[in-house]
Amino acid sequence: MFFDSFDIYLAGSVLGELVHNDWSTIPLNARFISATFVGMLIGAAGAGWLGDRYGRRFTYQFNLAIFGLASFACAVAPDMDWLIGARFVAGIGLGAESHRKSPVVGSN
Repeated sequence: MFFDSFDIYLAGSVLGELVHNDWSTIPLNARFISATFVGMLIGAAGAGWLGDRYGRRFTYQFNLAIFGLASFACAVAPDMDWLIGARFVAGIGLGAESHRKSPVVGSN
């Protein structure tokens, strides 16, 4: 959870620098933040279903792979539109990681 929270916090600093360097604009930054949180909503909603269907271990590893690969895609994005798309996918993995189910005490 620390790294997930740190990722969200760090995005604000990065977006400020992107505007300063004329690589982004305020409206594009708003789309970036919105895409991240919409992706997180989808990821959190799908994590429970995926965990029930394939198990929590698989779901955790799968979501971590989505987040990791999309983060690499963010690093090499050629423009802000690609960055927003990659961040949406990273948001799916990030939301699913934040939504992991805790074990139910006394269940088999």
